Amino acid sequence: MTKTCPVDGVMDVDFNRDPFQTNFKSIYAQLVTGGCPYAHSSDGDHYAIASHEGIKSVLKDHKLWKNKHGAGLSYEPAGEEVLISVDPPEHTKQVRMIAGSFSRDYFDSLRPDLEAYVHQVIDKNFDRGRMDLHQELSIGLPMFAVFKILGLPLVDENNCDRTPW
Repeated sequence: MTKTCPVDGVMDVDFNRDPFQTNFKSIYAQLVTGGCPYAHSSDGDHYAIASHEGIKSVLKDHKLWKNKHGAGLSYEPAGEEVLISVDPPEHTKQVRMIAGSFSRDYFDSLRPDLEAYVHQVIDKNFDRGRMDLHQELSIGLPMFAVFKILGLPLVDENNCDRTPW
């Protein structure tokens, strides 16, 4: 059952195939500079928003955006009703229950380890004289932070040795 439909003036993009997969920066640039920062995907049955203000606006509109559909690009039942898969007021209640565990002081205490991780990645790539920050840090740094928060050692994907951070 289709839940969305194309709108005149809104670019139709299949986010799961070429040319988007290989040319996404150019397509997002077209959305941002073209006057309509929205794109529709009939194949995935969803919209994408390319402007920061548009994203903030949608995420604050709980009648328009529902967490219960899940965090991905598909409209699948989320399963268990925890934090990222519920909407206010349940979401707000759950955030209040755990907020004390994520204080500013706690995150500041993680900063030296996070900085050391970033320095290690930069040092590893330094001799090449260049690096793709997105490629090198967008997955590793958040995973490092989550592992650190959980008190687990990070597994090095290349040699499967546990790295003591």
